[in-house]
Amino acid sequence: MVFRHGDWPASVSQDDLGSINYTWGLIVERLKQYSETGKPNPLFAFATR
Repeated sequence: MVFRHGDWPASVSQDDLGSINYTWGLIVERLKQYSETGKPNPLFAFATR
């Protein structure tokens, strides 16, 4: 898989980019867990149906 989340405007702060990077890390870790166990554990559970 290839994920791309780029072309950020210059106005996005380094702090915000760090937070976004951290969140993507959490998402990818949960995707890895799901692929290994078959058990979903969404990070944003409120958004699931």
